[in-house]
Amino acid sequence: MKIKIFIISILISLNAFSQTRFITIDGADVRINTIGFENRAEGQPVVVFENGHGESIKSWNKIIDSVSKICPIVLYDRAGTRESKPDNKIPSLKYNSKKLKKILETLDIKPPYLLVGHSLGGIYIRGFANYYPDDLAGLIFIDPADFTQKLMDFETPYREIGVTEEYIDSMMIAKFGNVITIDSSRNIRVQQESEMLRKLRTSDFKELNEKDLPPIPIHFIVGGRFSVPPQFRSKDYDQESLFRARTKHWIENWTNVVNKSPYGRLFYSSKAGHYVQYDDPELILLSIKLAMEDYYKMINE
Repeated sequence: MKIKIFIISILISLNAFSQTRFITIDGADVRINTIGFENRAEGQPVVVFENGHGESIKSWNKIIDSVSKICPIVLYDRAGTRESKPDNKIPSLKYNSKKLKKILETLDIKPPYLLVGHSLGGIYIRGFANYYPDDLAGLIFIDPADFTQKLMDFETPYREIGVTEEYIDSMMIAKFGNVITIDSSRNIRVQQESEMLRKLRTSDFKELNEKDLPPIPIHFIVGGRFSVPPQFRSKDYDQESLFRARTKHWIENWTNVVNKSPYGRLFYSSKAGHYVQYDDPELILLSIKLAMEDYYKMINE
């Protein structure tokens, strides 16, 4: 009996620290995980992770234990991806921002929020900043899609490595000229998000860039290691050279963004590929710590 009671006590204790569960939002189940709220101080920022394209909350597994020791955290799978059920809505920046806000309100998790977004998740947290700027303690973009880039600039790195104009023209039409056809045999929401990103690019990310970011901690974390396996590399051009050329432009563009913030920082990791949270988790943790410190400086100035 004592052994059973001891085991139950351990399970209850663990559940208090990490609670992976489902909540119903807009008639559909959303998988969420909340950690560390039993010790949240009044006004303490909450770190909210926004997954990359098609990724799940498990993509943050390498860092959540470390982050949860310094602040409460929230993870969730977007509607229709991984363990969360479809909600029969078309994804958009406005809708996703409202959805995340509703999730946090349903959980009774009050701002401020430090949003951490990877890849496409970076686009989503940039959108949230437009719709709920007063809720934010900071933004951390991990190898995001470049929302500062105009469509015509997408071609520049190809020219820099010597790709022909004929190839560039056909590539741009293939990537951006046609609406993506939804294949019902594959994950529909992931395909819809690809179409959303295509539309944002062809509009030069107008929806995002029509509003300035608030004067809060803003970090960009860049993965500098080329990590595409040989069997998946393009046969039409040197893909590593393209990666280097693109990375150079991304760093220039993101430097311009962080320079507009009194608490802007840019980090580069040569050991990390696109999934910096896998390859260099200590850098993500450092970024979060510094953003938290700068937020407290900001509110106390």
